[in-house]
Amino acid sequence: MTRPDIKFDWVRSLDPRNDLYPMRAELAGEIVIPDNKQWRGPYWRIDQSRTPRGPIGACVGFARAIDAMSMPVLVRHFRAKVGSTLKPFSYTMAGATDFALAIYDRAQALDEFRDTPPAEGSSVNGGMLAAREAGLQTGHVWARQFEDVRDWIATRGPVNFGTTWGNSMFDPDEHNVLHYVASEGDAGGHSYIVSGYRKSYWGQTVYTIDQSWGTGFGDKGRVYIDEHSLRGLFEDGGEAAVAVGSAY
Repeated sequence: MTRPDIKFDWVRSLDPRNDLYPMRAELAGEIVIPDNKQWRGPYWRIDQSRTPRGPIGACVGFARAIDAMSMPVLVRHFRAKVGSTLKPFSYTMAGATDFALAIYDRAQALDEFRDTPPAEGSSVNGGMLAAREAGLQTGHVWARQFEDVRDWIATRGPVNFGTTWGNSMFDPDEHNVLHYVASEGDAGGHSYIVSGYRKSYWGQTVYTIDQSWGTGFGDKGRVYIDEHSLRGLFEDGGEAAVAVGSAY
C-alpha cells in the first residue's frame, strides 16, 4: 500500500501531571470482558492528505475529531478555539476536517511543548486540552498498562493512542491486519483511535483502528492491528488516553 503523503508528527507528552489521572480509577467495579467489542466509528472518513492546507501531519487533531464523531460520544456539532474565539464548524465532512485542523492548532499552543515548540507536531495531551477548551469534554485520563486499554474498550468506549508508526504498518495483510516489524524501521509518530477488538480474528486477537487517511487505507478507512504489535508500541514509549465528562 502506498504511504500517505503526510508528515508523522505525534510526540509523546512530557507533562508529569498525567500520572495523577489514571484510567484505572474510572474503571471501578467488576469488569466483564466480552470476546468481541466494537464501538461505532465516525460518519466520515476524514483524510489528512486532503485538507485546505494540503497533506498535513495533524494527526492529533484528526484523532480528536474521529473520537468526537464516534459512539458513545457522537457530538452533534463541532467547535474549537480559533484565536480568542470559540468558532463553530459545519457538521459535514469539510467541517469535520476544518475542526480537526483547528483542534490541532490549539493543541500545539496548549501542550507542554509551547515554551520550546517542535517545528512540527503535538502530543495526545495537547489534543485533549484543546478538546476540553472547546467543550468536548471536562477532563481526560491515561492508561498505565495495556490492560487498562482493553478494559476501557470493553466497557466504556474508544481510546486515543499515540505511538510510533512502523514502515511495515503501511501494508495490511489480506485481512487488513497490521503487524509492526521493528527491523523495517519507523515512519515517525502517529495519533489514532482504537475503537474495538476481537479475541479470535483469523486465529489472533486484533484491535480496530479508525484511521485518518480517508477511505483508501485498509477496509474503507478502518484497519486492524494484532495485539502483540499494539501492546509493544504502547509499552515502548507510546501513550493512550480517553476523554471523560462530556460537556455536550
